[in-house]
Amino acid sequence: MYARTFPDRRYLERHILPWLVAHSGPHIVSIGCRAYTVHYEAMVERLGGDFATVDLDPEAGRHGAKRHVVKSVTDLTASDFPAGVDGILFNGVIGWGLDGPDEIDRAFDVLSGLLRPGSLLVVGWNTDRSADPMLRLAHYPSLSLCDGPTGATRVTFPNSTHVYDFLRRT
Repeated sequence: MYARTFPDRRYLERHILPWLVAHSGPHIVSIGCRAYTVHYEAMVERLGGDFATVDLDPEAGRHGAKRHVVKSVTDLTASDFPAGVDGILFNGVIGWGLDGPDEIDRAFDVLSGLLRPGSLLVVGWNTDRSADPMLRLAHYPSLSLCDGPTGATRVTFPNSTHVYDFLRRT
């Protein structure tokens, strides 16, 4: 099945991306990119935002935004995003290269440091690839769960291991 037809991808495109731009701010960063994400930049721009991508794999840059950073999420700094960061889509990285609790904690520390207060972080992960990262939320004091685009702090999908959690930088 083509990735764009998966229910979690449809939810991301129909609900999450518009919500990020409308409720966080225009400067959106996506951690991780692949062929099925190449159209996200145009979507965000049509919504009035600008879009940057990050991926550790240099080859993934061909699917990235005009503003693409080749780095691990754990090595990002504010200088990578001179315009600032209003919202982050952190989808499909936990359990797909970012595996250990220490690495995941470091990623959340970095991401919360990049976000402006009040900005949004969407965490997409798979229950068969990782322990629930929200069980470690106490380790990230500047992040708290918030209602996502359809009013829930967590969205799951029937017959899928994919989960979205919604957080706000306090």
